[in-house]
Amino acid sequence: MQAIKTFLCIVLAVGEAVGSWADNPPSSLFSVNGKSVSADEFTRYVRQSEPQNEEAVRLCLERYIDFRLKVEDALSARMDTLVQFRQQCAVLQGEVLKNYLLSEEQMDRACDEMYRKRSERLLSDTWVELTCLTLPLRQHASRAEVQQAEERMKGLYEVLQAGTSLSAVSAEDSGGLTVQDHVWRPMRGMLKEFSERVEQLKDGEVTVPFFSPLGIHLVVVHNRREGISEEAARHFWNEHWAAAGNLHPALDSLRLRKWKDGRLADPALYRQLQEVREGLLATYWDLQHTDNPASVPVADKSVLADFFEHHRKEYYWDLPHYKGAVVQCAGKKVAAKIRKRLKKRPLTDWAEEMRHLQAEHPEWEARMECGLFRIGQNAFVDKMAFHCGELPLAAGAPSYTFIMGKRLDNGPDDYRDVLSQLQADYRQWYVSSRLQRLKDKYRVEIHEDVLKTVNCGRKE
Repeated sequence: MQAIKTFLCIVLAVGEAVGSWADNPPSSLFSVNGKSVSADEFTRYVRQSEPQNEEAVRLCLERYIDFRLKVEDALSARMDTLVQFRQQCAVLQGEVLKNYLLSEEQMDRACDEMYRKRSERLLSDTWVELTCLTLPLRQHASRAEVQQAEERMKGLYEVLQAGTSLSAVSAEDSGGLTVQDHVWRPMRGMLKEFSERVEQLKDGEVTVPFFSPLGIHLVVVHNRREGISEEAARHFWNEHWAAAGNLHPALDSLRLRKWKDGRLADPALYRQLQEVREGLLATYWDLQHTDNPASVPVADKSVLADFFEHHRKEYYWDLPHYKGAVVQCAGKKVAAKIRKRLKKRPLTDWAEEMRHLQAEHPEWEARMECGLFRIGQNAFVDKMAFHCGELPLAAGAPSYTFIMGKRLDNGPDDYRDVLSQLQADYRQWYVSSRLQRLKDKYRVEIHEDVLKTVNCGRKE
């Protein structure tokens, strides 16, 4: 953890350093609320999508402007001051710095040396693959804090015993929890509090909550074996060295010293740190305004019906449909009685009415399939409504089949015919209109002459 803390402390200087590397800022492509966005920034975004023509580049520009609007609105709402945001941003930027400051070549040499020195012990030790959920506690936590933590972990334990996966539990209740998922650990190197419980577990079982100097834990054992592969050992050492701080064997000490002294001139690093921050801001905006179901009002029937009428052409079908029911029963007389009953009710009530008929007259052997049938989906509908194909001959089926309803050749005649798609489209429209409101709120200026210079070739 010391290494992570070291990297997170370094991150505190990022905000001041990010803008200092560019003495000659690149050409401005567009601005949002007076803040300029360079063509270079957009070019990096474009190359991720690899657009093939000018129209595709324009679509990328619209998406990127939406992204910048989200960032601007998140800053306006001071989402960057939220404690959770600051913590997550520090961790994500810390990972960028960690990868930058750790030499991959030195890491390979250190792993090879460790495996050479300890291969005999690695192959003789018993290793366990486990997932550990930990709720850290202060060294001098109060009795109330300990009791509260224990109650919380007991609740999670009960959920796990009911069959929920540990990853799902940790995602649902993540506040303050740390998760080590499917990691290999040597039995010989475990704390006593862990090894005593792990030894008693069968694969797939979960421990009851238990305390250690690190906090309170739940552990699931997945697998055991004697010895460990070189690849798994490398992963173990990487985690072990993460606690070594400045003593990490792969740490590029020269880069670290330059960073601490403010002499590290690497625009790509500062740019990556800034992109992490802005990407997280856009994510927070989405969580509040788009991904959160509560942020999009549930459209009632009248709203959906009105939305359907205004967008009816968008729901035209390439193939004709039949809206109604296919009914199979004992004969023509029974069919006439069923038809007479159903005609008195709207189509939306036919299924319920048929259940009543089946209960009243089980001897009719009646059954019904009700809904929308595209041509080619139902043989009875194809033959009787669209006059194509052949009627199926099924052994044991009722002797008489008829259909009732109407053909819809061009498209639905009611919003309920495409309800699920309509609801999704309404949600998307609402989100798009919200972005349009952002465009109205924050002035967007596009420099068309600069857009023509954007290189939409493949990324390097």
